[in-house]
Amino acid sequence: VEVYGFTLIVRTKMLGVLVNGVFNNLPVSLNDGAVQVYREGRNYVITTNFQLIVTYDLVYHVTVTVPGNYRGKV
Repeated sequence: VEVYGFTLIVRTKMLGVLVNGVFNNLPVSLNDGAVQVYREGRNYVITTNFQLIVTYDLVYHVTVTVPGNYRGKV
């Protein structure tokens, strides 16, 4: 996921997130909390202050949720 100039990468068995190529343990808060990365159950979750939510189960299931004002724009 690329957001606010950050490239966020999660991978199976990583137990953290790469932020611009640098490994970080979870949870991670970036840009004064505008971007957050954490685990919720088996899922990795990326949230933003503009209500983008990305969940990934590290196997095959990715869910991207955007607010209604983006309807028809993505």
